Amino acid sequence: MTCDHIGRRPINYMPCRYGTSQISFRGPKPDLRAPYVLFMGGTETYGKFVISPYPNQTARQLGLSAVNLGVCNTGPDLYLNEPTLTAFSRNAKATVVQLTSIQNLTNRYFSVHPRRNDRFVQAAELLRTIYRDVEFSEFHFTGHLMHHLHHIDPKRFDILKVELQQAWCARMKALILTLSGPVVLLNLTGLPDALGLLPTDQMIQDLRPLVHDILDAPVSPAARDEGTDRMIHAPLEKAAAEQLLSQRGHDELAEALATKLRPFVPQSDQSIPAE
Repeated sequence: MTCDHIGRRPINYMPCRYGTSQISFRGPKPDLRAPYVLFMGGTETYGKFVISPYPNQTARQLGLSAVNLGVCNTGPDLYLNEPTLTAFSRNAKATVVQLTSIQNLTNRYFSVHPRRNDRFVQAAELLRTIYRDVEFSEFHFTGHLMHHLHHIDPKRFDILKVELQQAWCARMKALILTLSGPVVLLNLTGLPDALGLLPTDQMIQDLRPLVHDILDAPVSPAARDEGTDRMIHAPLEKAAAEQLLSQRGHDELAEALATKLRPFVPQSDQSIPAE
């Protein structure tokens, strides 16, 4: 099947693969011989529940193709474990890296799946020592694990969060150093973050010397108010959709990113690619 059935009008995500990677990404797959912008990131970059995600819109405004390597609920480990993906930055006019949650990566306390970074694999002895009252075999996803550990004891959770922050910074620096050409970080703010698991301002500023620019992109009141009106999802997925960037949010983000990226795209390359 080439589409996710979400209600009577499913979105065709046109899944495709790149290089030797076995991971499916959102299509359409562009002609890699044409000038393109490379996008890495999580659920917002993938464009879950929206018809027109910001990578496609941004590239179209620049007259380029989009190589969308976004994966829902991913972290930097995915790209560090798949060098065939980071290699696409060599021919990209620019690479946009969305800053993702700090919970989806392997660290001193627990490990995650190397490709599906939101999949909890195993607790380290250090975490079992701190949380002797938790049976870790009950957890399969990092999100469920984080909420449970915070609920058990917020003070112990803060110890874990410091480790996650340090691991995230180290892993992001390693990822950026594997990329070629102009790199722009996308800091999408204003989405729900009840446990404080998004990178802090200081963490982001620590990455600034390694990249060409950072786009701070707050979700506008209008984008929040639109909610799920133009999103396509099944009734049972409404709660999940409400946590994500609306279609208007994607529209606004594309405008801001196109403006930020335009200096990196020679005028001769700014011609609309064939569909």
